[in-house]
Amino acid sequence: MNQPKQKIKIGIVDDDLLFVSLLEDFIKSNNQLEVVLTAKSGNEFLSVIQDHVLDVLILDLRMNDGDGLEVLHKLSEIAPNLKSIVLSTFYQRSFFGQVLKSGAHAFLPKEIGRNELINAIEEVYPVSYTHLTLPTTP
Repeated sequence: MNQPKQKIKIGIVDDDLLFVSLLEDFIKSNNQLEVVLTAKSGNEFLSVIQDHVLDVLILDLRMNDGDGLEVLHKLSEIAPNLKSIVLSTFYQRSFFGQVLKSGAHAFLPKEIGRNELINAIEEVYPVSYTHLTLPTTP
C-alpha cells in the first residue's frame, strides 16, 4: 500500500506582512506544501526556529530586525540541512554571489510567478550537499 507523500514544511520570514499573508494563503492551496512558521524579522525567526521542523525557508533579503544574510549565516550553524530560498525586490546580479555564498539554495525576485516559486521549492527541497573535509598537513 502506498503511503501519502509527506508535505514539505515551509517557513516564511519577511517584514512585509501583506506579502507573508498572500504567500501563506497561496502555499496553503497546494496540497504538497505546508506553512508551519512565519516571522516578520530575522531575529524573530532565529528565536523560534528550534521549536519547529522546517524543510524549506523562504526568506527576504532586507529586513530591519535581522536581515536575510544574517539569518543565512546563523542557519549554517543551527540548521545546516534547512534549504533556503531568498526572495527579494533587491534582485540584482551583484548580490548573487554574496547570497549564494551565505548559504542560500536559490535567489529569486519577489515578482516571480506562482508556478516558478513552487518549482523552486520542489527543486531545492531534495538537494543535499556533501561537505568535504580537507586533510590537515602536519
